[in-house]
Amino acid sequence: MTLAPHTYVIIGIQGSGKGTQAQMLSVKYHIPHIAMGDMLREQIRQGTELGLQAKAFLDKGALVPDSIIFPVFHERFLAPDCETGFLLDGFPRSVTQAQELDRVLDQVKKKLRCAILIDLPEQTLYERLNNRLMCSSCNTIYNLLSSPPGSAGICDKCGGTLYKRSDDSDTAAIRERVAQFHRSTDPVIEYYRTRDLLVTVQGDAPINDVFQSISRILDVQV
Repeated sequence: MTLAPHTYVIIGIQGSGKGTQAQMLSVKYHIPHIAMGDMLREQIRQGTELGLQAKAFLDKGALVPDSIIFPVFHERFLAPDCETGFLLDGFPRSVTQAQELDRVLDQVKKKLRCAILIDLPEQTLYERLNNRLMCSSCNTIYNLLSSPPGSAGICDKCGGTLYKRSDDSDTAAIRERVAQFHRSTDPVIEYYRTRDLLVTVQGDAPINDVFQSISRILDVQV
């Protein structure tokens, strides 16, 4: 397997827009967007054993443990479309997961180019999550304030039904997700910072402005 020129991690608190940015970057750089949340929801939709286990944690707004995350990640990482690189979204969320990523990359002689942190003030977070919708078919993300669908309740891309995630409606669950993010992911941010792999962009700007900021950074990485 040859060295992948486009291998990145994107980090951001829930509602930071990292999923939207990852989808746009996937198109620009022709690499798969590997979203751990989407993969877990697909496991749940299929009713797999891993999916049922993951659902119990997600329903409480808690992080899914590595005993579930790692098998899902390993299966996706070995898919043929990852040969030329990928963009990871929602993984790693702990230093242990970051070390596991390092291990599997080293095994296939790949190199992580950088970790992109989308920094978002927490006061903006709650407003975004309260107005977030997701497509039940293609997982495209919308926001009723900043990026609404053309037709209410219908995905512009595939015509699927838009829905509001249950954990976006529960204030207590949101608070727990924010606390979990800081407890587990702040050390990951420091992990990549100490390795000179961390780049930061401000996430409270318009979507296209954030995209251009990230693109300028990644274009230098090539």
